[in-house]
Amino acid sequence: VILVDNIYKQHHTGLQSLLEAQLPFLLLRVHRGALLDDAVAALQQANPQQLLRPLKIVFEGEEGVDEGGLKREFFSLLTPELLSPERGLFTYNAAARTYWFSSLSQEDIKKKEKYYWLIGALASMAIYNDMIMPLAFPLVLYNRLQGRSVSLEDLGDVFPEEMNSFEKMLTMDKRDEFEAAFSTQTFSVDIVRDGKVVGEAPLIEGGENIPVTMENRDLFVSKYTQYLLVDSVKQQ
Repeated sequence: VILVDNIYKQHHTGLQSLLEAQLPFLLLRVHRGALLDDAVAALQQANPQQLLRPLKIVFEGEEGVDEGGLKREFFSLLTPELLSPERGLFTYNAAARTYWFSSLSQEDIKKKEKYYWLIGALASMAIYNDMIMPLAFPLVLYNRLQGRSVSLEDLGDVFPEEMNSFEKMLTMDKRDEFEAAFSTQTFSVDIVRDGKVVGEAPLIEGGENIPVTMENRDLFVSKYTQYLLVDSVKQQ
């Protein structure tokens, strides 16, 4: 009996998936209590063509036909979940009022990569379905997706405090003041995770042994900006 029941369930599930694949829209069945993981599983199983279809949502165990309201609720529930500090995917900068990728270890990136994939998929689907996702990402993210280089101005949209510090460094014209302020600064940066220094990253080869001077400060600022906006988060 158990074997027959399992075969029936597999056949029913396979038939349901086959029928849903033929629909002119993408139908997602999700549980409210497992919304994030259900969304990841369903969207990763869909083919790319299905992701470009109009979206309809079914909350399992609930009645209701999605005429747009359930779809809006789906996006409104998922967005804060993906951006929450507990999820650890992004860090909010109150001064810039933007989110940026959290500094993560290789192990953590591997654990969370499906959620980064999900937010990219959802952002594309929201545009296609005329939905609004309140994603306070800086303009530099969209520029990077188009392959554009980064600048000090871009840094201000993510890390305004660092941008202000760099601008002061670049405009100092008295050598003794500059050397007093940056006497210990080298072409390397601390790797900080969860408020703790866990390592050091050279900005150029051998950077930990190269001091920052008035002659090379432009290069330092350029490399540091590149590190913050590109190199340190490129895997996310």
